[in-house]
Amino acid sequence: MASCITKDQIEFNIEKIRRFAASELQQLAKSKLPFCYQIGADTLMVGRYCVEKHCDNHWSVKTEYGTQHFYYRKNAIFYCIALHINQMRSAIKIQDCDAKLSQLESDAVVFRYQYKRANQCNNDFRASLFSTRYEETMYKIELTKEELWKSSNLAKYLQM
Repeated sequence: MASCITKDQIEFNIEKIRRFAASELQQLAKSKLPFCYQIGADTLMVGRYCVEKHCDNHWSVKTEYGTQHFYYRKNAIFYCIALHINQMRSAIKIQDCDAKLSQLESDAVVFRYQYKRANQCNNDFRASLFSTRYEETMYKIELTKEELWKSSNLAKYLQM
């Protein structure tokens, strides 16, 4: 004998599943180890923190301390992990390095463009100046990436 399922029963069951999923997510957020959970295309839960993408490819992290902004998704995730395991120094370092890296990369683009323009105008002094500044900026980018790598590894592997 076949049973008849009404639309109201289906909606009730879906709502029950949603409530169960929400309660399970809250339980996971309280655990010692952070978890990552993708919600849609532009939102990610890392532990009890929410990482969201903005239209201009920037990322924001909503925490109990307010909203923090990041230029790179990976740095936002590692920031959340550091906060989740109470590594405030690492979290602040990750945030600072993310901002510094973004600034250095935009400077590198400008210096590279100015170098090309100086070469087109046959201005050897300006070409030399911007070439040097570009190389210095690329070196600083490598140092900043190394700092970020150390901070994010510390956040990943330390547990309190």
